[in-house]
Amino acid sequence: NYYENFPSNWVITKYQDVILEIFGGGTPSKSEPRYWNGDIPWCSVKDLGNNLFINNTQDTITIEGLNNSSSRIVEAGNIILCTRMAVGKIRIPTINMAINQDLKGIVLSHYIDKTYFINHVLTNSFKGTGTTVKGINQSDFLDEIFYLPPLNEQFKIVNKIKKINLIIDL
Repeated sequence: NYYENFPSNWVITKYQDVILEIFGGGTPSKSEPRYWNGDIPWCSVKDLGNNLFINNTQDTITIEGLNNSSSRIVEAGNIILCTRMAVGKIRIPTINMAINQDLKGIVLSHYIDKTYFINHVLTNSFKGTGTTVKGINQSDFLDEIFYLPPLNEQFKIVNKIKKINLIIDL
């Protein structure tokens, strides 16, 4: 049995058990100019480049646009997960930013190392469903297995991954 090889101090749980909050975003009406070109960075899939950290967006919205849409703010240091289009792409914003409907904002328990969580998501093979736009349903994502070692072991795993990535990048 695959699970017999896990250390006894690891917990086999689900994403829903380690995420404190998950929420979606939205797009203010494009036909309302008062909602756009404001002070609030507005993140969409096109902003999720190749870097783990995201510090700017191509578009911005106004507070009025935020208040008149289903867009929500992901605070700096939390997580943005793409659940449509580029399913499984995951980033950490370095500034507060609003998100569109293809993205989810995630707030983790303080018992979860963000980099461990991100690596866990990236090793999962989420397959989007749908005919025109591929996506993963939030409840399906939350129901996926999450392997949870103690925090000190999460740090060790992350450090090993960093060392391996350095070797790969040579």
